[in-house]
Amino acid sequence: KIEKVLLKFGYAKTKSNRSIKRIIFCFESSSHLATTRFLQGIDNDILEKNEFIFLFNAIKDNFKNLEKIYNKYHPDGIIIATGRSRELEFNISQFNLCNTVLLNCWTNDFKGISILPSDYQSTKKIIKQLLDLKKKNIAVILPQEFTWQSYEDRMSGWRDAHFEKDITISQSLICRPDKNKKFTSESEIGYDELTKLIRKKVKFDAIFAMNDTLAMGCYQAAKEQNLEIAKDFSIIGFDNSLTAINLRPTLSSIQLPIAEMTAKSIQHIFDDKNYDENYKVYVECKLVERNSI
Repeated sequence: KIEKVLLKFGYAKTKSNRSIKRIIFCFESSSHLATTRFLQGIDNDILEKNEFIFLFNAIKDNFKNLEKIYNKYHPDGIIIATGRSRELEFNISQFNLCNTVLLNCWTNDFKGISILPSDYQSTKKIIKQLLDLKKKNIAVILPQEFTWQSYEDRMSGWRDAHFEKDITISQSLICRPDKNKKFTSESEIGYDELTKLIRKKVKFDAIFAMNDTLAMGCYQAAKEQNLEIAKDFSIIGFDNSLTAINLRPTLSSIQLPIAEMTAKSIQHIFDDKNYDENYKVYVECKLVERNSI
């Protein structure tokens, strides 16, 4: 319906004002929460003074779809954003019709800017802060599907924080769910893994859950075992989702800097520079500290 209206009224870029940019946002497989965070990074003044076209799931790892989009809308720039950090599965280097920025995704053959969250460095920094608080036994709870690059980076950050603080890691603190077991949710994984730690009498004074849903399961297990967060142990999650603020006590969680990443992406579109190399720009993920530490 929208496209019919555009055709009816001859929608075209204003030629009299060269400062106006037409920017296409391609959101791939984004949840409503992720999409909201991307939109929060667009300044109202920029939104009002330029032309934005938002397309959802329009690329689907298909290079030819980019050409179709360009030929239809003739934008000044295209931003490809993915709901989770991942590598695109097509050769985007073939597309050079307009300025293109990759947001929360990357591909190794791309000559341009990719804006990514600094999962590794940020996790390492925050785990070091916990270690400085005398939390020497920090258990890490992993999801069942450990194929995402973000999870690998978070795990590496947890491990290297201990290494740089010269602290030996006990393998009993690495909680990996049974790959063959069917879980109803990631919350159930968190519940099971914390229950196992307690039953095995593994000493821990903090929990790092790879996401907030895993952390939610830990809350239930702690309650059943008569442990009090954060008196008996601290816990932090990752994503700073709605789950974090609805738990009691409220969950300290690492925030993915989606809005900041979006703002940087738009700025690179306005800079309109051509790059001969693959540049990855990493944005810090900050801990939103609440009552679980």
